[in-house]
Parts: sequence; C-alpha cells; structure tokens
Amino acid sequence: MKLSQPFQRKRARIEIIPLIDIVFFLLATFVMVSLSMVQNTGVPVQLPVAKTGQSTSPATLTISVTQAGELFVNQTPISIQGLPAFIRQRQQETGRMAVIIQGDQRSALSHTMAILDCVRELGITNVAIRTRS
Repeated sequence: MKLSQPFQRKRARIEIIPLIDIVFFLLATFVMVSLSMVQNTGVPVQLPVAKTGQSTSPATLTISVTQAGELFVNQTPISIQGLPAFIRQRQQETGRMAVIIQGDQRSALSHTMAILDCVRELGITNVAIRTRS
C-alpha cells in the first residue's frame, strides 16, 4: 500500500514561451531603433534610377538640387554664387572631403553641371552623384 506524502515534490519548470516573446520584442525594438539612427543629410528629392549605382560611405558634404532649381548644402539653402566660398570654408575645416550631388530627376542638368564644375575647380576629386537602384 502506498501512502501519500503530505508534501509532494514538484519539479520546477521553465516556461519558454514568455521567454521567446521577450526575445522577439527586444529584437524588434533594436531593429526599429537602428533604422531610426540613419541620417539623411540632404533635402528630399526624387532620385533618378541607375543600374550601376554603388553604395558610398557617408559624405561630408551633400549638395541637393530641387525640381525648381534651388540648391541646398546639407539642408541649408545656398545660391550657386555662394557655393564656392562655402565649399572652400568647409574644405579648410575638414581637409580632404567627399561631395555627393543629388538632383531631382526633373531638374535641369545645367544646375548639376554647374555644381560639378564648381567642385572640380576647387580641386575636389571625390565626387559622386546619388541615384536610387
């Protein structure tokens, strides 16, 4: 005959489903935080498409041309006449610098070429034109 014991010994169980929920929540949180850390230094424009586009490292200077032909340097409006002085000043502060030109696909090509000529005259050879793939 088997007598029941007043205190039955229960085995401890680790509930894994709440642990999985917490891990997925933390993963989603870290993904959302890391995506919000991406900095866009230019003015939002609709970029043209290029099949051979490559990713570049973050540039120190982003020059944007809007559809209306307005120029922005890192979201600061500037005129084409004031652009060389601004670039010279930044070049003296940072030394060697890279320039990314991003122009709206509906803007005139002459604006982009004027910026490219200005940058080349100042001796900056690390120049890229931003596109979307």
